[in-house]
Amino acid sequence: MKKIIAISASNNPASINYDLLVAATNKLTRTDVQLITFTGLSLPLYSEATEKTEGIPVFIRELHRHFTIADGFMLASPEHN
Repeated sequence: MKKIIAISASNNPASINYDLLVAATNKLTRTDVQLITFTGLSLPLYSEATEKTEGIPVFIRELHRHFTIADGFMLASPEHN
């Protein structure tokens, strides 16, 4: 069984991108889908200085672990002007 990571990269709890991602993943068969959402997370932009002083956030380390074992990815991200 293929393992797919589906990421809703919006932090808006009413994101239509999340709804789109759920609809798309519901079409997949014989696939283990893990849905990850950024809602409620306050992630900093990457900074070597912050990484040196505060380390890598736990959520990011866990996300990396999931990425290393996935067979594929789906990403729904908002577009802003």
